[in-house]
Amino acid sequence: MVIEGEDPDEFEAFATGMRRELAPAGDLQDLIADRLIAAAWRLKRIASLESALLTPEKVRAEFMNRAAFDATPLYHVSLDGAEYRGLLKDTGFELVEHSINDTAKGGRIVWIARRSSPSSW
Repeated sequence: MVIEGEDPDEFEAFATGMRRELAPAGDLQDLIADRLIAAAWRLKRIASLESALLTPEKVRAEFMNRAAFDATPLYHVSLDGAEYRGLLKDTGFELVEHSINDTAKGGRIVWIARRSSPSSW
């Protein structure tokens, strides 16, 4: 269950705490508790790996990775609103429109931006 770079003692403490809270009684509950502990540990691992992978440099590189729809350039990233605004400003864009859960837009979050000046293309 523990992979290279993880602390076996941390896993044991985690598993012990989970077993204490779940208090399984019987073989079936033991099996379910083991699976729940394994799944919860993997989710913790994913969150930690995700944080390590999403460095600001990598996010900026992804942000500048262009796609197109009907010859219109599109840009996509999933970040906090303040991080979006900072990236837009740092990469020469100005925010045209931002809406959150707008019913007119199907309840979606929408960011529309354009290059601040054509000379930065």
